[in-house]
Amino acid sequence: MYINHGMATSISAESIGKNCWIGHQVSVGYYKGFPTILDNVTINAGAVVLGKITIGNNVIIGANATVNTDIPDNCTVFPPASRIMRWNIRNDKPGPVSVNDPEK
Repeated sequence: MYINHGMATSISAESIGKNCWIGHQVSVGYYKGFPTILDNVTINAGAVVLGKITIGNNVIIGANATVNTDIPDNCTVFPPASRIMRWNIRNDKPGPVSVNDPEK
């Protein structure tokens, strides 16, 4: 795990996997349980990760995002609405696809 400029960073997690990168002013903590962070996760500056949730493998959490729901593997979360985007690589349609789109 690498903590970049750990000023004002608070980390209280159930577990944190391998190769995680955490930026400054990040809060990872308790709200009805602690988060579980899996492998290869990047949490950028100012992000907040709260609750008994699981952050999947290879996830990127954007700067200033607030995350309080499970994030599946291979996703990127963007603020301000903290939408989940899945970087879907398919032969016919590479690129970002919304996880909430039932047709995908």
